[in-house]
Amino acid sequence: MRFGMWMLLGSGLVACTGDTDETDKDTGETDADADADTDADADADADTDSDADTDVEVGEVLRKGAGTADIKGFTGTETLEVTGDRGYGDVVCTVVQDVNDINVRKDCKPCEWAYDVELTNARIVDNVGDACDGLLTALSIAAVSELDGEVRSMGMVLNKAGHIPYAFVSFNEDQKRWRTFAEGDWDVKTGDYDYERFFGKVEY
Repeated sequence: MRFGMWMLLGSGLVACTGDTDETDKDTGETDADADADTDADADADADTDSDADTDVEVGEVLRKGAGTADIKGFTGTETLEVTGDRGYGDVVCTVVQDVNDINVRKDCKPCEWAYDVELTNARIVDNVGDACDGLLTALSIAAVSELDGEVRSMGMVLNKAGHIPYAFVSFNEDQKRWRTFAEGDWDVKTGDYDYERFFGKVEY
C-alpha cells in the first residue's frame, strides 16, 4: 500500500529599492519572475503530492482450491489471489491456507464425498507493494493469522447442468442446506481436485 505525505512549501521574497528608474525596472522584472517561478514550483509540488496520495490500485480477488479428496479423506490448500489492474495485470498478493478434514458429513445425499474441513497455517506468499494490506482490510482483519481456525462444510457433486463436470458445495448454516460455491474438476481415479471462483475486488 502506498503512503503519501502532504508538505506545505513557503517562500519569502525580499523587494529591493534603488535610486534610478533602471534599477526599479530591473527589480520589478526580477520580482515578477520570482513570483512566477515560485507559483509554478508550488503548483507542481501540489500536483505531484496529490497524484501520489490519490493513486489507488484496484485488484481482482480469486479463491482457488486444490488438493486430494475422496471417500477416505480431504486434504489440500485454498488460496486468495489478488491480480492487479482489475484482474488484467500481474498477481500482487497471494494468501495460502492448508485445508484438512476433521469430520465426515453424511447429510449431503448427492455428494460424492462431504466433510467438515478446517483452514489453518495462513501465510502470505506474494505481497507486491504491500497489496495484501488491502486484502486484509477488505476482510476486516489486522493479521493473516486471524484467518486460521475457520471450519467449513464442503462436498462435491456431479454438475449435470454446468459446462464444468463438478460443483463444489458448502453447507449454509442459516438456510440449513447445501449450496454451490464454486465449479471445478475432480479426478475419480486419483482424487485430485481443483476449483476457482470470483471473490471480489479490493483497493490497495
